[in-house]
Amino acid sequence: MTRINVTAFPEPLIRPDMDKISKIIDGCDSDHNQLLTIARLSMKMLDRHIAEPEGTPEREKRAVDAASLAFFALGTVLGMFGDDDEALPAGGRPAA
Repeated sequence: MTRINVTAFPEPLIRPDMDKISKIIDGCDSDHNQLLTIARLSMKMLDRHIAEPEGTPEREKRAVDAASLAFFALGTVLGMFGDDDEALPAGGRPAA
């Protein structure tokens, strides 16, 4: 029998600050350049948070917020989030 190593989720579970993330994303008014810039800067912030020494207060929380912000900014550009009429159809390609 093959043994599988499973990494446990951290306790307590860390959740992103969705109110703050929503305000930032909504503030871009669907401007793809702004959203892509936010995603890039969020990933740079994530690199910095990961590089901090362990035990730094709120290190993990800041990392989760940065990763979530990048995810939602890119998802918005790709049409994964937003109004139903703006989202990409099931095939993933915009209507011609």
